[in-house]
Amino acid sequence: MRKFLGAFLVGLSIFSIFMLSVYAQTEWWPMSQRDLANTGYSNSVGPKTNNVLWTFTAGGWVWSDVAVVDGLVYVGCYDKKVYALDATTGNKVWEYATEGRITSSPAVAEGIVYIGSDDYNVYALDATTGDLKWKYTTGGEVQSSPKVADGVVFIGSRDDNLYALDAITGNIVWTYTTGDDVCATPAVADGVVYVGSFDHNVYALDATTGQQIWSFPTESYVESTPTFADGVVYFGSFDNKTYAVDATTGQQIWSFETGHDLCVQSSPAVANGVLYVGSSYAGTLNGAVFALDANNGGLVWEYDTDGLVFCAPVVVGDVVYVGSGYMGPPPTEMSQEAFARIYTGLRGNVYALDATTGTLVWNYTTGGAVYSSPAVVDEVLYVGSMDSNVYAFGSPNQSDLDIPITYLLAGVAVIIIVAVAVLLLKKRKSK
Repeated sequence: MRKFLGAFLVGLSIFSIFMLSVYAQTEWWPMSQRDLANTGYSNSVGPKTNNVLWTFTAGGWVWSDVAVVDGLVYVGCYDKKVYALDATTGNKVWEYATEGRITSSPAVAEGIVYIGSDDYNVYALDATTGDLKWKYTTGGEVQSSPKVADGVVFIGSRDDNLYALDAITGNIVWTYTTGDDVCATPAVADGVVYVGSFDHNVYALDATTGQQIWSFPTESYVESTPTFADGVVYFGSFDNKTYAVDATTGQQIWSFETGHDLCVQSSPAVANGVLYVGSSYAGTLNGAVFALDANNGGLVWEYDTDGLVFCAPVVVGDVVYVGSGYMGPPPTEMSQEAFARIYTGLRGNVYALDATTGTLVWNYTTGGAVYSSPAVVDEVLYVGSMDSNVYAFGSPNQSDLDIPITYLLAGVAVIIIVAVAVLLLKKRKSK
């Protein structure tokens, strides 16, 4: 009996090690566009159907992108709150109330959730409990989303500044002042911070000192988040163009006119030498998703959507996921009701497109515009909508099966190990 128990404990130990290994290998989505460079790319697997696993209804519009870490979904909301939801069930784990609307997206690092609010503050919250660690007050609304690198939080504000804050204390490391609002989310790569401003420029700044390395002028506002890949910075502008700029020199490599009569507010995603970006057409109040050759800006494919595309596409495996918002016909007069309708949209769509061809894989229509950029973890897609809901899409069997298939396989492996151990012990005993 003692030998059997020993064999069982050995098997259990192996199972525990395997489980920890599987858990560690999960490709979490800890921030907007997944990584510091804003590539929006994950080499995992996303949902192949539009099956809804669960929805969570918040107290206001959900513009914020979601972050998913350690089985929790984090998201900000127009009801002034930050929510943590169980990734499997959608049940609320905790909420934290700020004093302003939240369009900023959370970033999770070292057990802390960082997010901005229209109350002018940057918040650091305990990721498990939602307790306040610190907050830093800027001079304007914080609609930019944070990036956390090497113990520093980088985030913009509508007071024209980009801030570098100590991630533990919230103390100022440095600030850089542009000529207008900084609503864009920065990208961080190779010791450089890239960010756009409403002063029509994109800046490259030394991440340690905040000193300017270069600036690149466009012809209009830059709210699009820069994306860094292979030594190139990609971004959109309200001048209707998407740009590729050399990350070292700030010199233009190419530009592509992806917008018509309005802007490229969407931020690009880059994967396997292709750049994916959304665009808006003011004349028809709809838009498109473009796939461009990342080297020369040549058009690979275009997919027309049922609504404006403001959010950043993400690429998971061989599928592009993106949202849109349909505003309806222009109002004859700008009443409060008409303004709300234009802002929230009459409906929204979540699209899954083949990354190679642009062919529609599936779509799902929500009750409001989808400005939130998706996050995908363990074959589940999470996204917010201006209908006040957070959605989780995944396999129809996923809601009935809380244990991932890898965990089940690990359990089977343990049973086999224990069985073999018992047989060997019996065999040895019989000798």
